[in-house]
Amino acid sequence: MSRRTIIFLLPVYAAIIGYLVFYGITKFSADRKWRVEYSWTETATGNSNTDNVSQGKPVKLLLPELKLTLNIEEGNYSETTKSWNVSKTNAHWANVTALANNKSGNTLIYGHNTNNVLGSTRNLKIGDKLILVTDNNLSFEYTLTGFKEVGPQDTEIFSYQGNPILTLVTCTGIADKKRKLMNFDFVKMI
Repeated sequence: MSRRTIIFLLPVYAAIIGYLVFYGITKFSADRKWRVEYSWTETATGNSNTDNVSQGKPVKLLLPELKLTLNIEEGNYSETTKSWNVSKTNAHWANVTALANNKSGNTLIYGHNTNNVLGSTRNLKIGDKLILVTDNNLSFEYTLTGFKEVGPQDTEIFSYQGNPILTLVTCTGIADKKRKLMNFDFVKMI
């Protein structure tokens, strides 16, 4: 193959690989959620070596520094429309991510960049607190550690494995074409 042909085909190969990686990670995430919840179910019944795991489905978000309280609905991804359901008044928990917990994984909460949902998060500062309340009345405290701006196709956040974190996501940029990720580390249960 000539050098000119290789240079011409390189972007084509990159696009194909990007497509395969994107859909591979999406399917992996759905699988990973089931395995994580299954493991937690074992813990709750005492059949696992992992002790003291507290978890629950997020139902309320509080950002004390912004005086913001939001209800959280379950967020579903549609393979048909290639989009997430989104409310005009509430935030959403991406149900392919971890339940709020004190053990591991990324709990992803998303919502519109409007004043009555997540628009005021533009005023957050490193160190600000977030409190997440679950359906079984557990409360998890997180601290803001950083911001990141990504394209809507970026799926890196779905493959996170490690200590418990929370990622808050909203639209940003010209015509809301980008996504603003706000990263929070788990601090404690309250």
